[in-house]
Amino acid sequence: MIKTETPPKVTHNEVIKDAIPTLAGNIAATVASGTAMTASAATATGYFTINGINTGTITTQANAAIDRATVVAAINQISGSTGVKAVDTGSSTNGVQLVAADGRNISIYNNVNTGVFTAATTGVTSTNAGTATAAMTIFTGTLTLQSTTSSPITIGTTNTGDISRAGFATGTYAANTSVMTGAGRVSGVASGTPTTLSSGDLVI
Repeated sequence: MIKTETPPKVTHNEVIKDAIPTLAGNIAATVASGTAMTASAATATGYFTINGINTGTITTQANAAIDRATVVAAINQISGSTGVKAVDTGSSTNGVQLVAADGRNISIYNNVNTGVFTAATTGVTSTNAGTATAAMTIFTGTLTLQSTTSSPITIGTTNTGDISRAGFATGTYAANTSVMTGAGRVSGVASGTPTTLSSGDLVI
């Protein structure tokens, strides 16, 4: 069954951007690169869970081009709920790319019904939810900050904070010339639950 509720947008970059009105912020799209495809010798069925929403059942046919097209169609059917669109790269080496244009996180599991339904047979970089130590694959975007006043941008943290949770590095960046771009956090790593920002992690 396909769920239709709309999930919340990614919070890290939105929260940082909205909390600092004297800075201009640009949130880059989140891009999940595909996986090189190795066709199975038989058909398989399964589905993806993307940002908490399930696709319909997908049947792969041991044909990379056909399987990419089938996967892309299924993922794009729920893109209105997930904020994530699939792109057929046209290549068995590059598989299926996922894009969240607004910079929200992309979290993904693959779920096997029958046969071999994996990242390698679908082209989608994902974690098998059926494994004993399954942790979802998570991709994150980046946030660029630019001062809109004559003041520099000073990035810091507190004694109990952890700047890495925000994807920035501490420092002072000169006014009118500096642009600070946050690093993608936990990009493409099966890491379970995304780390949340805590009080004191980021001071600007």
